Amino acid sequence: MARPSVKEKRTEEILNAFEKCVARFGVEGSTLEKIAEEAGLRRSLLRHYVGNRDELIDALIARYIERSDADMQLLTTTLKGASAEKFIDYLFYEEGDLTAQVSQALMVAAAEHENIRQQLSLWNQKFHTQLIHILLTMYPDVAKEDLHIISTGIEGIYLNAVSFNVLDDMDNMKAASKIAALRLLKTLEAK
Repeated sequence: MARPSVKEKRTEEILNAFEKCVARFGVEGSTLEKIAEEAGLRRSLLRHYVGNRDELIDALIARYIERSDADMQLLTTTLKGASAEKFIDYLFYEEGDLTAQVSQALMVAAAEHENIRQQLSLWNQKFHTQLIHILLTMYPDVAKEDLHIISTGIEGIYLNAVSFNVLDDMDNMKAASKIAALRLLKTLEAK
């Protein structure tokens, strides 16, 4: 396996830093200065390795979508025919919080940025379709409209729960949200 180039390594460091800044400060609050400080690099190196701010945002979105697609592929293969509990445990895993926070920050920024809005709209349609497909493997006899409604509710509960990560002492809220998502999913068992 070839050793990653300096450009690949630096680009990864910059995107990691940008991701952390976006989760903390949002897209608009993630200045090049904050990103450079988080990455431990000079600001001029951000432009050298990734480009201007718009190119940095595009790279972050592409990375987010690539990771999401990989997660959904893993979810599809891992959870084929899984229990409701296993599905919700996978969705609400703690390490996914940074990704969800970045997702939320990008969605907020989409109101002001047409490019972000277009890319996330396409991603969301694909994600939702994949989620319905996973639920269909778990509940093959349930109508697609019911799967659509339940998956939409679970997505909403999850994103809402993760949005509270910036507040203190929200573990009870997140735990209750996970239970609510599980109870919603289990309504499909009665159909």
